[in-house]
Amino acid sequence: MTAARSFADQALATMSVPHVPPGFLLTTIDYDVERSTSWHEHAHHQHELLWSEGGIVTLEADGRAWSIPPALGVWIPADIPHRASTVGAARVRATYLTGIEGHMTAVPQAVMGIALSDALRVLLLHNLQANLDADARLRLQQVILDLLAPAPTT
Repeated sequence: MTAARSFADQALATMSVPHVPPGFLLTTIDYDVERSTSWHEHAHHQHELLWSEGGIVTLEADGRAWSIPPALGVWIPADIPHRASTVGAARVRATYLTGIEGHMTAVPQAVMGIALSDALRVLLLHNLQANLDADARLRLQQVILDLLAPAPTT
């Protein structure tokens, strides 16, 4: 088994367990990889927003291939099989969401691009890194949900 395969298998095992703590709406996991990495096809019981802080990240889901630059996230609805990979080093971020149906006007039911505005990126990182009490974290997460919007298509 190669070191890259071992790392990918460990990351996949981490991704298969629920990530959103009870009482909250979302959480972000950072996967910083030092070399090209591929994650096998898998699915989550939570919705996922896959995004990047740098590097070349690709996603295959629902018959489409996505390149994920820092200005774009890709929404993957719960239970949709997908696989991701990087070319070289990358800073991959996966935000998992659950229990959001009453907090969003419409939860996307298809894989789609999400505009990752500067405000949304900062708030996602703040949710990941800040030491907040439970009430403040939940308010922050509700604002994050308000900022999730489909990316313009051409």
